Amino acid sequence: MINDPYDEFEQPFLDMLRVAGGVRTPAVEAAFRAVPRHLFVERYYTFGKRRRLVHVAPLRPTRHQLRSIYADEALVSHLNPPSSTSQPSLVAGMLEALNVERGNRVLEIGAGTGWNAGLLGHLVGPKGRVDTMDIQSRIAALARSHLKLAKARNVTVHRADATGGLPPQAPFDRIVTTVAVPEIFPAWRDQLKVGGILVATLAAIPGDCYCLLTRLIRRKDHLAGHVFMLPGFMLFTGHHGVEPLSKSERDRLLERMREGGSNRPAAPWSLWRKYLHQHRLVDIVFFATLGGMSCHTIRPNWWLLSGSGLEGSCLITLEGCEIFGPADAWDRLCDLYREWVNLGAPSRQRCKIEIWPAAADKRAPRGGWLVRRPESQMLVRFDQ
Repeated sequence: MINDPYDEFEQPFLDMLRVAGGVRTPAVEAAFRAVPRHLFVERYYTFGKRRRLVHVAPLRPTRHQLRSIYADEALVSHLNPPSSTSQPSLVAGMLEALNVERGNRVLEIGAGTGWNAGLLGHLVGPKGRVDTMDIQSRIAALARSHLKLAKARNVTVHRADATGGLPPQAPFDRIVTTVAVPEIFPAWRDQLKVGGILVATLAAIPGDCYCLLTRLIRRKDHLAGHVFMLPGFMLFTGHHGVEPLSKSERDRLLERMREGGSNRPAAPWSLWRKYLHQHRLVDIVFFATLGGMSCHTIRPNWWLLSGSGLEGSCLITLEGCEIFGPADAWDRLCDLYREWVNLGAPSRQRCKIEIWPAAADKRAPRGGWLVRRPESQMLVRFDQ
């Protein structure tokens, strides 16, 4: 007889996570057994022929709702501003990368529904502590109520801008971000113990939801590590967050760009359209930014400028390209595209990354690139 709604779905759910490669250790599996996802889902949207909001009673979900909750899919809980509970296999993979130990102090950036913080609370044990931060009052309050329902007594939710970290609770053994952050802020590095691990969802292009999921180790004066996954996440909305353009702003910008006329050359990747995955186009755009081009996301496309101070720019789409003004940006992109191909068309997942303070005297490494962001510098190499 099934007394708990989780009983019917628990083992198939865990089997799915193992098959997907998310769960790899007994500790993470035990966390998923102890902290059921349905306690953290009281609403989610479905996106079929029409959008529909589903309301859930966390202690009494229906079997149909449980099928959605225990599928390997992200569930969007709020649209404006957006919030969600992440894809379970992705959550598991991030927890495995974080390598949490009993008694650890963990800082989470982005509370969401609170489920990830609840899993972390189980992993650190009664002598450990988890602090999770979210700038949205409504989201923080819901996460707090979900964690109370799940009896996660060692997790504290803070309604605050996470840019400055959480000094009163520092230093931390582990830090994890669950939103697409525009860069690694100095406070996060400074509040992480030397030898501690930061699993960061670093936006490949500031303002874009495509992430470089990185595992970074705190050294004495910098962070160093590698990219191990390429997911998408909701955008960071702290004081230094990069907001996406609204539809009206995007339409006005495109209209203004097109006033001077444009032309549409055949893009090298247009012949690959049938075979090219969206992520490979993001690889091209990311490589262009490594080469000095500036980029603005105009979802689902990208607006690239040459960085030379000229007026030329180009809009990059899966189908091709649209050039506005002089062709300098397009010419520069074609040169960088050829360089990328000659390097073996490396994926962003082959990146090795170092994060340094903005004031550090750093130069591009041999065979690599230096990317300057407002609060930090990022050294990038491709793993050969």
